[in-house]
Amino acid sequence: MLQILSREFVYLRFYFELQFVQIFRYWVLGIAIGSFISVFAKDRIHDLFRAMNGRKWGILGIIPACLLGIASPLCMYGTIPIAASFSRQGIREDWLASFMMASILLNPQLIIYSAALGPKVLAVRILSCFLCGIAAGLLLHRFYRGRLFFDFTGFEERASHDSHPNLLIRYLLNVWRNVKTTEPQAAEPGVAENAADTAAETDSSQNTQETPVIYFTDDISPEGLVSVYEALGWTPTGKVAVKLSTGEPPASNYLDPALIKDLVQSLDATIVECNTAYGGMRAATAEHYQVAEDHGFTEIADFQILDEDGYMEIPVTGGSRLTGDLVGAAFTDYDSYVILSHFKGHAMAGYGGAIKNSSIGLASSRGKVRIHSGGTSDTRWHDELHTEFLECMAEANKGVADYLGDRIIYINVLNRISIDCDCDGNPAEPDIHDIGIAASFDPVALDQACIDLVWDAEGSESLRARIEGLDGLHTLEYAEQIGLGSREYQLVNIE
Repeated sequence: MLQILSREFVYLRFYFELQFVQIFRYWVLGIAIGSFISVFAKDRIHDLFRAMNGRKWGILGIIPACLLGIASPLCMYGTIPIAASFSRQGIREDWLASFMMASILLNPQLIIYSAALGPKVLAVRILSCFLCGIAAGLLLHRFYRGRLFFDFTGFEERASHDSHPNLLIRYLLNVWRNVKTTEPQAAEPGVAENAADTAAETDSSQNTQETPVIYFTDDISPEGLVSVYEALGWTPTGKVAVKLSTGEPPASNYLDPALIKDLVQSLDATIVECNTAYGGMRAATAEHYQVAEDHGFTEIADFQILDEDGYMEIPVTGGSRLTGDLVGAAFTDYDSYVILSHFKGHAMAGYGGAIKNSSIGLASSRGKVRIHSGGTSDTRWHDELHTEFLECMAEANKGVADYLGDRIIYINVLNRISIDCDCDGNPAEPDIHDIGIAASFDPVALDQACIDLVWDAEGSESLRARIEGLDGLHTLEYAEQIGLGSREYQLVNIE
């Protein structure tokens, strides 16, 4: 028995020594090159992929996306958080699929390791990984075009380890991390950053329990609107969209372009809307553009109908009615959103404010049907499912808010406060005097504050009866229940 064990030990020692001699130089070279790319080229590679956003490459964009994925030094654990960041910045889903698949399967360090097996194996591995990336993009383009495939809820791009101010030390630290992750106990050779370090954590700011602040002014003027916006201290990123209602002809109470012009132009923003689902002059794209022109919005800024080319789906979590919200296909063309709402009554929801404007308002015409049907249909409107409709509004707003994170704010203008919505071309004359402008990061707190301001106003009886008669406050109750926001707030008056 001892002789057999001794002979086997000799064989094993010879095998591992031979393997070590054969692959050692590739291991060293892979670490050296992988760390160099991770420290000095990783951000550039990812910036190149971000720069593809907005390019008119169509399906052909999966080719550079795949190549950049192979060039990226991240492993699977590092790719997912950075892919979540790309998704929030509006990168096409098929391009993102190609990048992720290629990046997970291959990186420069693994290319060097594969060279130890010979040029044929190396060529096969590179080609097969490239084709897998291409296939992933093609499959999403074919079967999920215009719909959401990835759900990155809860994933955040983490801070890089490669942050030491001294470049040499930064490089050596990265080499050391690579050495540790390619030791025998490592889960995957060639990993530039280990799984524990790259596991995404939910943004702690999502869990803060501070009372939301509502900034308010009774100055309903361009200066007042800009002041209440500036009080938020919010800095938008990238392309900015201002979502408002264009108003149904001939005489609805839409926001006056002269009132909002200074704010919109200061943000270099595009005014955005979606088509309606109930007929009228805003159900068809061409007619809707004409309404926007007739009402003066195209004179002050660029204007786009988000669902003129269809719809896309974003995930909805935390509720019981919706799993996805059908927004306009161009929703991700914009990085930051200002939800600018005219606060008033509504014939179905009881009232219309921030929640309605960012749920039904941002929904495509098909998405509007889904919300109005209580999540039961995308093609048939069910008016009898009233409570379900109210809850779907809250859930759709939550989907938008979760998708955008801190890249969305809400402003309500309380003037011309009719019991009827801006979707009514012949609304009732207001019984309430103009009140002011309010702004917040929390749509639930903002709408609740506006309700309270209206409740205390002289002549509010008819609007209050409409809201209570249609159980409009249930939207706020349910929105708070699912975590969209808080009905508690602190009102801060802006002088």
